[in-house]
Amino acid sequence: MADSEEAGEARNIASGVTGSVVVQAGVIHGGVHIHHQPHESAWRSRLSATSILSMRRDVAAFTGREDELRDLVGAIGEAGGIHAIDGMPGVGKTTFAVHVAHLLADRFPDGLMFLPLHGHTAGQRPVEPGAALASLLAATGVDAQAMPAGLDDRAALWRHRMAGSRVLLLLDDAVGHEQVRPLLPGSATCVVLITSRRRLESVEDLNPVSLGVLPRSEAEALFIRLSRTRDADPEALAELMELCGYLPLAINLLAGRLRHHPSWNLRHLVGKVSRTKDRLAELRAENLAVASAFQLSYDDLPVAERQLFRRLGLHPGTDIDSFAAAALDGRPVDATADRLDALYTDHLVDELLPGRYRCHDLIREYARTLTGHDPAAENDHALYRLLDYYLHCATTAGARLPDHRGNAALPRLKPGHLPDRLPDLGSVRSAREWLDAEHANIGSCLDRVARDRPVRSVYLADALQPHLEFRGHWALALAVQRTVLETARERSGEREQAVALTHLGRMQRRVGAHAEAEKSLSAALAIQVGRGDELGQANALINLGAARARLGNYRAAMADFTRAQELYGRLGDQLGRANALKDLGEVQILVGDRETATTTLALARELSVAAGSRRGEANALIGLGRIHYLSGDYPEATETLSRAHRLHVEHSGPLDEANALVALGRVHHLTGQYRRADEAFTAAHDIYTGLGHRHGQAATHKNIGRVRQATGDLPAAVAELTRAHDLHVETGDRNGQAEVLNDLGSLHEARSRLPEAIDAYRRAWRLTVETDSLPQQAIALEGLGRCLVESGDTGEGTESLQAALELCRQLKAPRTAQLAAFIASLSDRPGGR
Repeated sequence: MADSEEAGEARNIASGVTGSVVVQAGVIHGGVHIHHQPHESAWRSRLSATSILSMRRDVAAFTGREDELRDLVGAIGEAGGIHAIDGMPGVGKTTFAVHVAHLLADRFPDGLMFLPLHGHTAGQRPVEPGAALASLLAATGVDAQAMPAGLDDRAALWRHRMAGSRVLLLLDDAVGHEQVRPLLPGSATCVVLITSRRRLESVEDLNPVSLGVLPRSEAEALFIRLSRTRDADPEALAELMELCGYLPLAINLLAGRLRHHPSWNLRHLVGKVSRTKDRLAELRAENLAVASAFQLSYDDLPVAERQLFRRLGLHPGTDIDSFAAAALDGRPVDATADRLDALYTDHLVDELLPGRYRCHDLIREYARTLTGHDPAAENDHALYRLLDYYLHCATTAGARLPDHRGNAALPRLKPGHLPDRLPDLGSVRSAREWLDAEHANIGSCLDRVARDRPVRSVYLADALQPHLEFRGHWALALAVQRTVLETARERSGEREQAVALTHLGRMQRRVGAHAEAEKSLSAALAIQVGRGDELGQANALINLGAARARLGNYRAAMADFTRAQELYGRLGDQLGRANALKDLGEVQILVGDRETATTTLALARELSVAAGSRRGEANALIGLGRIHYLSGDYPEATETLSRAHRLHVEHSGPLDEANALVALGRVHHLTGQYRRADEAFTAAHDIYTGLGHRHGQAATHKNIGRVRQATGDLPAAVAELTRAHDLHVETGDRNGQAEVLNDLGSLHEARSRLPEAIDAYRRAWRLTVETDSLPQQAIALEGLGRCLVESGDTGEGTESLQAALELCRQLKAPRTAQLAAFIASLSDRPGGR
């Protein structure tokens, strides 16, 4: 049989888009949608009873391949493992692999999973391993916002979730071993089937299965079965199979033509194939017979369906719904839906979901060869209609999302021609679903048309940005913003450049590239100041301040946040002002000004509540909770942070929840509840790791190290703190480095390793002087003083302790009295002052 993609045989497929990949996963009897869930304990039992997205259905007319089936099924039964099915386009690799999966379904109670890798999809890059892993993890319940950012982290999480499971994974259309290797589950209980047009010779422990064209007898049997013909002309049948090259795809399509033309016979069909086989020079290198079959299918279409088919060749993405197709074709939605259904019936498109279609890569390539039949101006207008449709819907959907503020720095564009009907985007759920389904297509459109329509591209990227950020598609967001920035610099105005720079800097900050973010955001700010755009300035400033805070430039960060909240306030954007005040309050805590921070964060909370932002309220409460535990008021800190955690669980995403867990864990640690502290930090670490949030990972390693020290496991404490220090160095977080060095100094001190402790405290002190972090500076000076006194250098040690005492008094630190008493006791020592 032909590949189910190529032959158009896969029907009633439940599928969806994650990143730029269509993932299909589930079991034979599945059909119920599984909502994403972050806990590994639940996904397997639910996957075994239902399906997130169905495995492609088996083909009832599967014919032949008995020898290959026997060998492969036998090999899987004996050793499991990894099996690569290779062969030429149209030879039936996918259909064969799907058939094998269904034959073995009862051996894999945890499910069957199907992942197209688009190794040879015309007009589309092969799926990157990171994007493929994101799709696989999402299929097992990992929330998209909590997706690891790095390839190694995603691969590790994937292997962890697959450990011990019995899953059959089908990786379809792989481009090479580099793409496949990170996706391997690494579990002996899992089986992997890979289809590829290449031989994957570099994958270790791989069992290759090469499919050739069908033997003549099997090809004829397949054609007779599919066409349902009773024509007893063996010579014509043999000639037709030879013209098809015994390729299952061509056989399948020609059988369909004959089946739907009762007046035709085999000899007539042979004549048509013979006359048309040289028409498609573009596909001749791939396979002449396939191109001829495509040409026959196209020629048999009515005029309107031919036009739609050609227009589908213009679409830059991999799938399309009836609304987008209507925009592309300039026709009513219902009429377009009917024509898409006709194309599906003629095996020129596959139906992924009701109303959503995809061309196989070879058919899409063929459709693109036909776009030259239409005037270039008409093709351009079709693409621009599609772009306007995506812009209108992305803007409408984005406005439904929680805490949506819009971007008044970009005045609203009036869309051009829109379809007569639009998708229902009236609820948060429907808006999220539309954005989930279309964001990869929109990204492909931006790649295609950014240079010709730079202004609209900036608007579209701006509309898509909040969704990509919330869902954790940070790599795509970075790529989109870099694309539109490049074209905006060349072909549009300063306003568009500034917006693209602001979004780019925000995403650079998200992935821990703080120095790059500072450059991008400084450039955006300079443009907006020159333009006199106060909202643009505020948007750049709030992100610039966050980048500078991570780099330890606290004075500049506070100035940025102060100016941002003033601008937001003047413009009447109270939620923007609340966010800026929250960020300002957090930095005020870091520099030790807790009294001012309390006032700042209280106002941020008040404004958030007034704006109806429960997420903003929770973020302000976390800051207030920190002030409570730094001041020694642990009961109030516990109550405040518990409320913040509940609000984030109910109204926010995993990142916010992890931040609340870290703050709660600190209270548990400070009050001696080490088991609860460890649980909170570990849960937060799992979230940060899933998200690829390196600052959060460093914070949890640091706090887990503190717990290990408190419970006496000093070697484990050293390992955790060292990892935290390395992460802070990687991200350029100088205050984080100082904190960990102070912790390492305390740990060395507890182990009576005074030289190492003195070195750690000195390094921490130097960093705190650079960052103006007075609380950490006080800790460094106090630790340094203690160790110097203990080592016999009472003079310098006392000076350090006195400096620490002054800072503690300034900061109103709870340990001030204890430190003063210790300094006083030094005078009673021999040689003391």
